[in-house]
Order: sequence, then structure tokens, then C-alpha cells
Amino acid sequence: MKASGIAVAGIVLLLLAGLVVWIAHTLRPQPVRVMDDARHSTRLGRTAPCDAQTGEGFVASGKWHIDEYGPVLEVTPTPCGRGVSDDLTKRDSLDMEVIEKFSGNINWRNTRGMINQLDCHVINFPQKPTWNLEPDRPYVGYADTWAAECNPSVGRPDTPFE
Repeated sequence: MKASGIAVAGIVLLLLAGLVVWIAHTLRPQPVRVMDDARHSTRLGRTAPCDAQTGEGFVASGKWHIDEYGPVLEVTPTPCGRGVSDDLTKRDSLDMEVIEKFSGNINWRNTRGMINQLDCHVINFPQKPTWNLEPDRPYVGYADTWAAECNPSVGRPDTPFE
């Protein structure tokens, strides 16, 4: 009888351990999934190039690194990518190219805030060698991102529906 009690206790412990693993798996952060938007895509489902004649894209390269404030995506634009500030359609395509290329990384989050930072760099600092996008900076909307010179630090919650 004593052995069966130990066996039952072992089974209960295994079930509890399985439950803990299942809960941890269920609650883990989910990766960002990006859906293609037909407005920004060619027939092949990819973003349109920056220069239709040469096929040059908007982004030459991008790399993730960690600094004292957290993760940073360092984007190096192409010469064509630097010159899209006045063309809203091309700016949208630049945004989509960055999302397509870099959102699969575990550090990617706060998509709206990062895109506001990107657009701010495109318009205000097109000649900087690289544009740093920081997912840990708060989403504050484009106007406040622009006012903070692309580096917002104080979050502003959305206004409630009334």
C-alpha cells in the first residue's frame, strides 16, 4: 500500500509539472506576425523597390545590438531610402521593408513606436549614417516622437473612448 501511495504522489507531481510547463508556454510573449498589405506589395507579395529602374531597396542593412538602455535596431538606409521623406507612398514602403526584414527578431516589439521613430528619422535626419530604432521607447504618437527628436522617453496613454 505504501508503494502505491508513492506512485500516486509521483504521478500527481508529474501532472503538476506538466501543468506548470503548459502555463509557462501559453503565457510566453508571442512573436509579432506581419501581414502583407496589398497597398505596399508587388505581385510577388514583397515591398516595392525604392527605385523601380534599378530595383534598389530602401534599407542597405540593419543589425540589432544591446546598449545601456536595451535593444537597438541600427538601420542603414540606401541612398534612395534617404530621399523618401516627401513621398508618403515610398515612406510606407520603407516602413513595410523594415517590418518585413527585422520584425522576426525576438527584440522586435512596439511596432507603432518603432515606425514613428523610423519616420521621424526619415523626415528630420535623413543624412545620419544610421537610424537607431529602440523598441523600449514608449509609443507616444508621431507628433510627440517628432518633438522628442525621435527619442521619446515619457509614455502617453491613449485617450479613452467617450
